[in-house]
Amino acid sequence: MNILLIEDNIHLRRTIRYYLISQGHYVNSFPNGKLAFEQISEQLPDLIITDIIMPIMDGYEFLIKLRQTCRTSKIPVIVVSAMSSYYQQYTAQKFGANKYIRKPFTQSDLQIAIDHIAAA
Repeated sequence: MNILLIEDNIHLRRTIRYYLISQGHYVNSFPNGKLAFEQISEQLPDLIITDIIMPIMDGYEFLIKLRQTCRTSKIPVIVVSAMSSYYQQYTAQKFGANKYIRKPFTQSDLQIAIDHIAAA
């Protein structure tokens, strides 16, 4: 699976990226939504994993832009965020997230979300 990963924390981004690669996925990773969205125009991913709180373009802005663009509107998105209130989860889903995982999370949590989206 071709996965686009957006996470501003470099250590977490590397950890997630290495895990996904070890599971056989191809991963492009970026520190913010703006850089990631520019990449999407070159190659559409099968799945996007994004944080919410990031510099330049946060996860909410990214989701809105992603869903408003015909070419990218159907790409599944998993949001991973330390923001854990019901309102933040609801907002992410309202803007188009398919799944929401709260930080900290395990590799198993991430894999379950990926498997759920792959089966859909």
